[in-house]
Amino acid sequence: MKRRLSWLAMLATSCLLQNCGIICGGSYYNAHVVVKDYPQAAISYEGQLRGYGTTSIRVKRSYANRFSVTIAEKGCDHK
Repeated sequence: MKRRLSWLAMLATSCLLQNCGIICGGSYYNAHVVVKDYPQAAISYEGQLRGYGTTSIRVKRSYANRFSVTIAEKGCDHK
């Protein structure tokens, strides 16, 4: 009986805490930007160069779904 109560308690706890990652994630998000096949592409965010080819950008979690970066490669005129 005691074992069943332990299992029931663990099950209830896991169901209640399954979204804990969102709560404990903090107010910032680390966005990873990868420009496949272009390791020399310059990656800019808010007018500042952040890296070439691959970089991480820390943004407020409230902007995580609506921020943009600029990617440019020397000699390429496309925008």
